[in-house]
Amino acid sequence: MGSKNRIFLGFISDVILHFIRNIFNNKDLYITKTKYNKIKIDHPKEHRSLNNIDFQKFINGTIGYCMYQKYENIYNFVCIVDNEYYIYSISINNHYLEMGTFFRASSKRLRKCKKEDIEFFNENCKISFEKYVN
Repeated sequence: MGSKNRIFLGFISDVILHFIRNIFNNKDLYITKTKYNKIKIDHPKEHRSLNNIDFQKFINGTIGYCMYQKYENIYNFVCIVDNEYYIYSISINNHYLEMGTFFRASSKRLRKCKKEDIEFFNENCKISFEKYVN
């Protein structure tokens, strides 16, 4: 558990920090208790992964990111864990990094993220993503 209203999820990986430079001022990722409970209701299967041991797998499995233009300081990350794609968002909130959303992504949702000019961390990940989406 984090302090006050935050729950600690894990550390941002060096790969993410390499591609998104000078944006995140620390590596600790948290979720607010309100968002935690909302995900528990909306996505109960994914909710089971929201502890710092399990969620670190998702952070380490991140293959790329896209940024919604209408919201500043919100980055959407695409990750693959156990041959399933997931999307989670990180927002820069004051001095903390907070997760906003977390869900298993359908191919339709991934096509929408693809339209937002997704940036891949690795060319092999891009190829497998393209095969899955098309």
